[in-house]
Amino acid sequence: MSKDLLENERVKLRIIELEYTYRNAFDTTDKVKLDQAKVDFEADVRRIYLEETREHLPDHIEIYPSSELIKYNDDLPEDIRQSGYDGTAVYLSDPDNQITQVHIISQGSVGTEDGLDYGLNYCLFDL
Repeated sequence: MSKDLLENERVKLRIIELEYTYRNAFDTTDKVKLDQAKVDFEADVRRIYLEETREHLPDHIEIYPSSELIKYNDDLPEDIRQSGYDGTAVYLSDPDNQITQVHIISQGSVGTEDGLDYGLNYCLFDL
């Protein structure tokens, strides 16, 4: 079994923070802008990993923002399209070293509406 490449807590936390900064860049219908955002995100993930571990990630990395799946897949059911889920999958692959890993970075509530709804429901209904 291969080592979890993102097991380092500092690496994980920094990549989670990074994913939030790319939220708007990933949320586009412009394929060229989305592809560039994915390239930039990968470069930043590689930089963070190198800074924290002094090691390089495998050559093969693929980035899959949830917004890409939703915007470019007309076959998805409407409830999935409207779910509000936001996150990014990072796929790492290195067959020579038997590495095949997918890391999911899910965002929690980021809008003020989410926090307000939760707070009001908690205050009003959980008394």
